[in-house]
Amino acid sequence: MARIVGTGLTPLGKLGCTPNQLMYQALATALDQAGLTFGHLDGLVGLPSLSHPHFMQAHHFASSIQLLPRPGVLVKTIDVGGAGPISALLEASRMVTQGRQQLVAVCAADSVGSMPTPEFLQRADAGAPGLASPAIPHGYSAYTEWQ
Repeated sequence: MARIVGTGLTPLGKLGCTPNQLMYQALATALDQAGLTFGHLDGLVGLPSLSHPHFMQAHHFASSIQLLPRPGVLVKTIDVGGAGPISALLEASRMVTQGRQQLVAVCAADSVGSMPTPEFLQRADAGAPGLASPAIPHGYSAYTEWQ
């Protein structure tokens, strides 16, 4: 059986932090809350960032916290847009219930609040060519109106 053993949140706003810094703070809080350390982790599911995109975000973050390279560690990036958080939780649960991993972290952060609005719109709109700007609300609108 999989269960959530700790949670970690960071403040919201223009913090001047990178997503990796925010994920580190949140993960350290969650592990501390559960009486665990980074050394207990043998899995990580990460979500990509819009403000600081990295190829294979989970691997990038896992390497930055010395989770990789370590034998037996499984790391996955899930990029499914707004469904990312629930998809990541489901995948972490699968990793545990299938007996491959014992302790899997789900990590996600972004610092779009620290981005200038034009830069944010340019990056967000790039993921949905053909939609009017701002693409995110127009894209959701198109899906909700589709019949």
